[in-house]
Amino acid sequence: MGKIEYQVPSQMLMQHASTVTVVIHGFGDTATTTLPNATGSESLKQSERMKVELLAPNNPDEFTIVPQGGTEARFVPIDGATTWMWNVTPNAPAEKQQLLIRASVIYPAADDRTEQQLPDYTAVVEVEVPSTWKMITESYRKDPLKWFSYVIPGGAGFTFLAGVLVWWLKKRKEK
Repeated sequence: MGKIEYQVPSQMLMQHASTVTVVIHGFGDTATTTLPNATGSESLKQSERMKVELLAPNNPDEFTIVPQGGTEARFVPIDGATTWMWNVTPNAPAEKQQLLIRASVIYPAADDRTEQQLPDYTAVVEVEVPSTWKMITESYRKDPLKWFSYVIPGGAGFTFLAGVLVWWLKKRKEK
């Protein structure tokens, strides 16, 4: 028996990529912890070759899942660990969406490989849809100099503010 650890963010922002990490430890390495902030950890059947997949089974269009670092099937050392990572981007707002971590052992056989699926590990993810104000403040926090370009002469923001000021002065003069 080996060990699986996984880290799935409990909240994700729509259209923003988050990282999901799964680590499988060989049976000689089950005492170590690779993910200090793991959202789950359990023991599982382990072999030298393992395959780990990340799926959105209820609605495959809920997430864009892009694996990092190559193939789903990898070597897991007896006294070490192997890590799988994915960039996950929620595509639609929802209160709760599900991600499914599926681990399979691959046993050598006469016909090259035989695959045996293990019990699935499910993580429920809440997707937060940011408000317009939150997106503006986040954009300002990432690049404050860009926002100053809107208020200097020649910037679109300056032109807009000047137009609003002229409109307001005319309205005030009419009263």
